[in-house]
Amino acid sequence: MCYTLGRACASAAMIFAMHQTKVACLVRHGTGSKWHEALMRSVVSEQMLLASSTTEGQNGGNIRFSTAAVERTDAEISLTRNATVISYGAQADGIVSIARRATMPPAPTRFCWP
Repeated sequence: MCYTLGRACASAAMIFAMHQTKVACLVRHGTGSKWHEALMRSVVSEQMLLASSTTEGQNGGNIRFSTAAVERTDAEISLTRNATVISYGAQADGIVSIARRATMPPAPTRFCWP
Protein backbone atom coordinates (compact mmCIF):
# COMPACT_ATOMS: atom_id res chain seq x y z
CA MET A 1 0.00 0.00 0.00
CA CYS A 2 2.77 2.47 0.94
CA TYR A 3 4.68 1.67 -2.24
CA THR A 4 1.63 2.31 -4.39
CA LEU A 5 0.82 5.55 -2.56
CA GLY A 6 4.45 6.63 -2.74
CA ARG A 7 4.54 6.33 -6.50
CA ALA A 8 1.78 8.93 -6.68
CA CYS A 9 2.67 11.08 -3.64
CA ALA A 10 5.59 10.47 -1.28
CA SER A 11 4.04 12.68 1.41
CA ALA A 12 0.79 10.71 1.45
CA ALA A 13 2.74 7.45 1.66
CA MET A 14 4.81 8.74 4.59
CA ILE A 15 1.73 9.89 6.50
CA PHE A 16 -0.06 6.59 5.87
CA ALA A 17 2.99 4.55 6.93
CA MET A 18 3.58 6.59 10.09
CA HIS A 19 -0.10 6.36 11.02
CA GLN A 20 -0.02 2.58 10.55
CA THR A 21 3.02 2.21 12.82
CA LYS A 22 1.28 4.25 15.54
CA VAL A 23 -1.84 2.07 15.27
CA ALA A 24 0.38 -1.03 15.41
CA CYS A 25 1.99 0.26 18.63
CA LEU A 26 -1.43 0.90 20.13
CA VAL A 27 -2.60 -2.62 19.24
CA ARG A 28 0.61 -4.27 20.48
CA HIS A 29 0.73 -2.49 23.82
CA GLY A 30 -2.98 -1.80 24.41
CA THR A 31 -4.54 -5.23 23.95
CA GLY A 32 -6.00 -6.40 27.24
CA SER A 33 -6.59 -2.88 28.57
CA LYS A 34 -10.24 -1.78 28.48
CA TRP A 35 -9.30 1.88 28.05
CA HIS A 36 -6.89 1.18 25.18
CA GLU A 37 -9.30 -1.21 23.49
CA ALA A 38 -12.00 1.49 23.61
CA LEU A 39 -9.50 3.91 22.06
CA MET A 40 -8.75 1.38 19.31
CA ARG A 41 -12.46 1.07 18.54
CA SER A 42 -12.71 4.88 18.34
CA VAL A 43 -9.70 5.05 16.01
CA VAL A 44 -11.48 2.67 13.65
CA SER A 45 -15.06 3.92 13.93
CA GLU A 46 -14.13 7.61 13.76
CA GLN A 47 -11.30 7.09 11.23
CA MET A 48 -8.91 8.93 13.52
CA LEU A 49 -5.45 9.95 12.32
CA LEU A 50 -2.68 9.23 14.84
CA ALA A 51 0.44 11.39 14.63
CA SER A 52 3.96 10.50 15.67
CA SER A 53 5.96 12.35 18.31
CA THR A 54 9.23 10.47 18.56
CA THR A 55 11.87 13.07 17.65
CA GLU A 56 13.31 14.54 20.82
CA GLY A 57 16.27 16.79 21.52
CA GLN A 58 19.57 15.07 20.83
CA ASN A 59 18.29 11.52 20.26
CA GLY A 60 16.60 12.18 16.92
CA GLY A 61 13.90 9.62 16.21
CA ASN A 62 15.31 6.84 18.41
CA ILE A 63 12.10 5.18 19.60
CA ARG A 64 13.93 3.09 22.20
CA PHE A 65 15.17 6.04 24.25
CA SER A 66 13.60 9.14 25.72
CA THR A 67 14.81 11.66 28.27
CA ALA A 68 11.21 12.55 29.17
CA ALA A 69 9.61 10.58 31.98
CA VAL A 70 5.99 9.93 32.84
CA GLU A 71 5.21 11.72 36.10
CA ARG A 72 2.49 10.55 38.47
CA THR A 73 0.86 12.76 41.08
CA ASP A 74 -2.11 11.21 42.87
CA ALA A 75 -4.60 10.44 40.07
CA GLU A 76 -2.86 12.59 37.44
CA ILE A 77 -0.33 11.48 34.88
CA SER A 78 1.71 14.00 32.90
CA LEU A 79 4.48 14.03 30.33
CA THR A 80 6.64 16.98 29.38
CA ARG A 81 8.70 16.38 26.24
CA ASN A 82 11.02 18.41 24.08
CA ALA A 83 9.32 17.14 20.92
CA THR A 84 11.07 19.07 18.19
CA VAL A 85 8.96 17.48 15.44
CA ILE A 86 5.42 16.14 15.38
CA SER A 87 4.65 14.95 11.89
CA TYR A 88 1.29 16.22 10.60
CA GLY A 89 0.37 17.07 14.20
CA ALA A 90 -2.02 19.90 13.36
CA GLN A 91 -4.19 17.52 11.36
CA ALA A 92 -4.04 14.62 13.81
CA ASP A 93 -6.79 13.41 16.11
CA GLY A 94 -4.26 11.99 18.56
CA ILE A 95 -0.52 11.86 19.13
CA VAL A 96 1.42 8.73 20.03
CA SER A 97 4.63 9.48 21.89
CA ILE A 98 7.47 7.76 23.72
CA ALA A 99 8.57 8.24 27.33
CA ARG A 100 10.54 6.70 30.15
CA ARG A 101 8.68 4.92 32.93
CA ALA A 102 10.51 6.93 35.56
CA THR A 103 12.97 9.79 35.82
CA MET A 104 16.59 9.02 35.14
CA PRO A 105 18.77 8.79 38.24
CA PRO A 106 21.32 11.58 38.52
CA ALA A 107 24.70 10.86 37.01
CA PRO A 108 27.29 9.82 39.57
CA THR A 109 29.62 12.56 40.69
CA ARG A 110 33.17 11.88 39.58
CA PHE A 111 36.17 13.37 41.25
CA CYS A 112 39.54 13.60 39.58
CA TRP A 113 42.53 13.92 41.84
CA PRO A 114 45.85 15.12 40.45
